[in-house]
Amino acid sequence: MKVYIAGPMTGIDEYNFPAFFEAEEYLEALGFETVNPARLDAVTAEEIEGPGGLGEGSMLPAYLRRDFRELVECDGIVLLDGWRWSPGANAELAVARWLGFKAWHLRKYPSGLLELEPAAALPNVVIINETWQRFTLPIWREQKREDKEQCA
Repeated sequence: MKVYIAGPMTGIDEYNFPAFFEAEEYLEALGFETVNPARLDAVTAEEIEGPGGLGEGSMLPAYLRRDFRELVECDGIVLLDGWRWSPGANAELAVARWLGFKAWHLRKYPSGLLELEPAAALPNVVIINETWQRFTLPIWREQKREDKEQCA
């Protein structure tokens, strides 16, 4: 079974890549084929920290387009700790649920023990809506302004 790993990145040290790679290794040892967005990013520190780097709003749509292409080819989704507050992970979970995917939560205990458990989780629509407004409304307003100028 091919699963997509979803979890928080923005605002976390090293964009949470260590947790994504640890999850990938754990899931593959269980026999899953994985899609790891941290591996897809495979960017240098300069690309992360430079203009338009990973996590900056201007690049988020490009990352989501790429990630959604990968997600729809999977059979399930695995949610990492902290996913409930991640706009990207919530959007990915929404798509996965619409497609009827199985979902799991990969819980990491303070001891370091990992446990994979079925997730009855639903996306946090408040997070999705706030993110949509932050990225979409400025674009919509600009298009509306351009339309008015063309009509004048």
